[in-house]
This record gives sequence, structure tokens and C-alpha cells, in this order.
Amino acid sequence: MEGMEKVIYCKYYAKMCIKLVSHSIENPYRVFYYCPTPRSDGGHGWMEWVDGKPSSYSPNCKNRYINRRSDCDELEKLLEFTKEQLSLCESKLNLVEMRLQLDTSNLQNKLVNENMSVKCLSKWLRWVFFVRLFFVLLIWFFCGCDS
Repeated sequence: MEGMEKVIYCKYYAKMCIKLVSHSIENPYRVFYYCPTPRSDGGHGWMEWVDGKPSSYSPNCKNRYINRRSDCDELEKLLEFTKEQLSLCESKLNLVEMRLQLDTSNLQNKLVNENMSVKCLSKWLRWVFFVRLFFVLLIWFFCGCDS
């Protein structure tokens, strides 16, 4: 992997940094990485020397860290609240599913009972029909034969 350039990313915007050479009096020809985010877009001037000496941060950088920490705390609270709401919804869903299963079971039992009732009624009505037919035939046989 020789000859491959090291890729550095800005620690705040996760953008790939630009490799530049310093032409300042304090650091002539010293190579560094610089965040490409312009200050007009909220850039903070983050940079890191290639030789590993301490980085130079602008005052804006500390404020950016504090704002990000605050944002992170708020997001963590929102995540925790969302997890609680999800848990509550899952509990309600489980309760509804249990009620639905119970209702389904009750309806199946009622249907079985109704089917049994219909079968019994059907048998009873057939029996009544045949008994009446029997008596009609008896009456016809004994009383209707004389005419």
C-alpha cells in the first residue's frame, strides 16, 4: 500500500479534508489538512498538521462542540422518549391481538353451538313432520276409507 495518500476527515463535518502547504512565516512549507467547509456555511477552520503536532482550533470550534453536545443530548432524550412510545404501542398491540384471539374463539364457539342448534331443530322438525304425516295417514285410513 505504499504510495497511497492518507485520507483525513474533518472531525465535525465528516468531510474529506484538503491537503495544503503552509506559506506562513511561523510554519513555512509545513503540510497540513484543512476542513473544506467555508466559514460562511458554519465552517470552523479545523486543521491538522501532517507531522502530528497539535492541531490549531479556532474559537468557533469550541462553540461548535458545545452545540453538538447539546444537540446530541436532545437527540438522546428524543430517542429514549421514542423507545418508550414504541414499547407502549407494542403493549397495546399485544393487548388488541389477545382480545381479537379471544373474540375469534368466542365466535367459533357460538358458531359451533348455533350449528348444533340448527341440526337439533332440523331433526325435531323432521320428526314432527313425520308424526303429523303418520296421524294424517291414520285418520285418512280409518276415517277416509268409508266414503
